[in-house]
This record gives sequence, C-alpha cells and structure tokens, in this order.
Amino acid sequence: MKDIVVKTMGNKLGTMVAHRTGQPHQGELLSFGAEIIIGCSIKLVFLFLLSSVFGVVRETFLILFVTGFLRTFSGGAHCNSYYKCLMVSSFVILGLSITVSRLESYLIHLPQYIILLVLLLSLILFLIYSPKAPLNKPLKNEAEKKKFWLLSILSAALFSFFVLKTGSKNIGSWLIAAGLLWQAFTLTPAGFHFIELFNLFKQEGGVDNV
Repeated sequence: MKDIVVKTMGNKLGTMVAHRTGQPHQGELLSFGAEIIIGCSIKLVFLFLLSSVFGVVRETFLILFVTGFLRTFSGGAHCNSYYKCLMVSSFVILGLSITVSRLESYLIHLPQYIILLVLLLSLILFLIYSPKAPLNKPLKNEAEKKKFWLLSILSAALFSFFVLKTGSKNIGSWLIAAGLLWQAFTLTPAGFHFIELFNLFKQEGGVDNV
C-alpha cells in the first residue's frame, strides 16, 4: 500500500466534485482537501479499530484530542510520508493509551507532585520550542510565529489547569498529561531525531504531512 493511493483517491474525488459543482478551476484545491479528509479518515478508523481490540477506545480518544488540539497551534515533527505517519502516530497514541490504562491502579496513588512535574516539564518545552511548522508550510513572519507560540502556551496551560482541577486520582488527568508530554516532546530536537529514524526507511509516494 503506497502513499500514492490516498493521493489518487483525493484527486479523483476532488476533480469529480469540482466538475459537478461547475467549478473545474477549483479542482486542485478540492483534490488537496479531499486528500487530507481521506487520509485523516483512514487514520482515525485504523486507530480506533486497534484501540477497540485492546479495550482503550476512550483513552485513545482523549489522548488523540489533546495531541491533535495542541498540534494545531504548536506543530511538531512530521514523518515524510502518509503511511509512516499512520504507523508512528497509531503506535505512539495506542501505546500511551494502553500504558496509562494498565497502570491506572498505580498512577492514581502517586503523589500529586509527580503529575505536577509532568505538567511543568511539558509547559517548559512548549515555552522553549513551540511553534514548529513543517518545512513545506513555514510560518510567514515573526508575528505569525508569535501568535502560534501564544496559542500553544495558552492551550497547554488550559489542559494543565484542567488536570490540576481534576486531580491525580483521576485517570483522565494522567491521559491528558501523557498527551501533553508527548506533543511537547515532538517539538524538541530529540523528538525530531526520533521521527527521523522512521523517515530513514525509503518509500515511494507523495503525501507528506497529512
């Protein structure tokens, strides 16, 4: 299965919609949008099918929501092809969901300061490293960079406040904290090096950063 499959499906769907709506000049834009929708849909179906097998659908949804929301503003390291992104994101999010779920009875009895340290570390990483835009979609200027930096910090702070309000005795707090820490990690040089390990595997195709 190659990246080109998603791109071809997106092109066909976008072209069809463009012609049926009488806007053939919008074919390229609609194809790009369709490509993203198809790619994201496949990711979600694949991820939630796997999470249902391991019985961690709710945990997966929460971590996915946290990381997805934060990533909208902060950016982060990307795989260089769609299917690598699918595999890595599924492996990480599912791995975090399973780990936190299985360790619930242990985590909820840890001292409050442990989760505070996780939140503090995450916020420091967001302060230092966000935002990180993909190479093919760089931020236009310093003003835009500052805007996304501020939105990243506010979003991370909002999730942190919710965790503090809920407390470390709630497994949802640990799931949010795990999502925060992972997203913060993808902004760091270490996070980029980690993702680059998967980019070393060559693959034909062309859908980057879907």
